[in-house]
Amino acid sequence: MGKYERFYNFIERIFESSHLQIAAGAIQKAYREEIFLNAEEIHQYIKKMKKLWETWKSKSKIDFISRFVEELGSIVFISWLSEIFAFNAKQIRTACLRGPSSVDSLLEILYLFDKDELKIIKELINKHKIDGQEDKVARTLFIEAIKAISESFSRVIEQPYKIFTSEVDILKKRGTLEIKYKGAGRVIE
Repeated sequence: MGKYERFYNFIERIFESSHLQIAAGAIQKAYREEIFLNAEEIHQYIKKMKKLWETWKSKSKIDFISRFVEELGSIVFISWLSEIFAFNAKQIRTACLRGPSSVDSLLEILYLFDKDELKIIKELINKHKIDGQEDKVARTLFIEAIKAISESFSRVIEQPYKIFTSEVDILKKRGTLEIKYKGAGRVIE
């Protein structure tokens, strides 16, 4: 299956399931369904990340989640977005910064939607009669994909972990769309 076919099918399923509605948790439910549909990929992802986490803990002699995310968060998030969902790994940039405590991480994740991906989003907006402009829809799709990692990452580190959004910037340039996500990840008690 080609890159764009996989992306098309992913967006199609999210739209069919949620119509991009936030009310009653429809979009979050659609992402949970997508995760369930990709059960084998999730199993492999969690297995790979647990190994990464355990290896890192043994080498670093600490188990501060914030330090782990700071050092290896790029692998965690790029793998998540490209293996579980259909975002192109080459179009993702990450910066994971040390948070204010041993359990907090600051996240900056950028995605550059290319012309073909935007064309797919626009086509599916029209097909499903979704209310929204393609840049706002792309923004929502990307944010929800990032936030959907919480449950799986919690299984990796064996502690409840949640992603919180603080700011999202959109920049249109030459037919592409750059989404710059800023947020924080933290262990929740």
